[in-house]
Amino acid sequence: MSSELNGPVNLCGALVPDEKSGGMSCHSAAVAQHQGPVARAEFLGEQVSPDARVYQLLKPDFDRVEAIKEEPIGVAALDSIVRSYGSESAMGNLVADLMGGFPDETPANVALTNNGGVRDNLAPGTLKYGHLFNVLPFDNRLAVLIVNGDTLFKIVEMAARATGGGLSWSGLSYVASRCQVLSVTVQGQPLERSRRYRVMTNDYLATGGSGFNELGLTADQVILKDDAPPLRDAAVQVLKSWGRDLRSGDFFNPASPRAVIQAPCTAEDLAALHPAPAP
Repeated sequence: MSSELNGPVNLCGALVPDEKSGGMSCHSAAVAQHQGPVARAEFLGEQVSPDARVYQLLKPDFDRVEAIKEEPIGVAALDSIVRSYGSESAMGNLVADLMGGFPDETPANVALTNNGGVRDNLAPGTLKYGHLFNVLPFDNRLAVLIVNGDTLFKIVEMAARATGGGLSWSGLSYVASRCQVLSVTVQGQPLERSRRYRVMTNDYLATGGSGFNELGLTADQVILKDDAPPLRDAAVQVLKSWGRDLRSGDFFNPASPRAVIQAPCTAEDLAALHPAPAP
C-alpha cells in the first residue's frame, strides 16, 4: 500500500474570479466583495454539496446567530468608515476611541489597538451587531498597561517603524520622520518620560503580540480584564452610550492626523538606526 503526503487543501463554500491570479479564489474577503453569481467549490476534485440532514440539525443555531447579527445598535454610519492595515484610518481611530470610552474604575490616558485586528469597514446605514462582529471578529478582551512615559514612547516608536500593520490611537498623537519620533502628546500635553500612564488596549497586545513582548513588561504592569465583554461587545456598549451617528471625518481628518508622518520610514532608515557590527 502506498502513501502520499499532500500540502494543505483549501475548503470553502464558493469560488469567485481572482483578478490577481486570473484563476478562481475562495478567500473569504474575495467572496464577500464579489458581485454576481459564485461557483460551488470543489474538494479533491468533487463538488462540495450541503448535506440537508446536517443543515436541518444546525438550522436552529443558524437562526439564532442570524437574529443576533440583525440586532440594531441604535446608531448609523453616515458615510463609509474605512480601515487600513498599514496607516491611520477612520475605522482604526474609531475602534481606539471606543476602547478608550469603555467605563473603567480609572479612566485611561491613552487607548490603542493593532490595525490587524480591525477586519472590516462600516458602510453607510443603520448599524447592527453583525456589522461590529465583522469589524472585530476575534474574541479579544480589554486590557490595561501601566507604563511610564519612556515605555509609551517606545510603543510609539514601534508604530512609527512598523513595516506591516500599524497601531491606531486615541488620546495620543505624534510626529515622526524617517523612523524617528520627533514629538508625542497625550491628551494635548507633551509626553512626560517619568510620568506613569494608563493605556487601554487588547489582551493580544498586552500579552506580547505584534512585538509588545520586546517591551519587557512585568506582571504588575499588565491588567487583563477577563471579566470584561469581548472587544466587539464592549464597542457596542460604548456606541450605545454615545447615542450619536458616526461620520468618518469625526475620527480621521487627513489634514490633521493623529500620526503626522513627515517622511516615511524606509528599510535604509531602519538599517541606519541599527548598523551591523564591524567585522
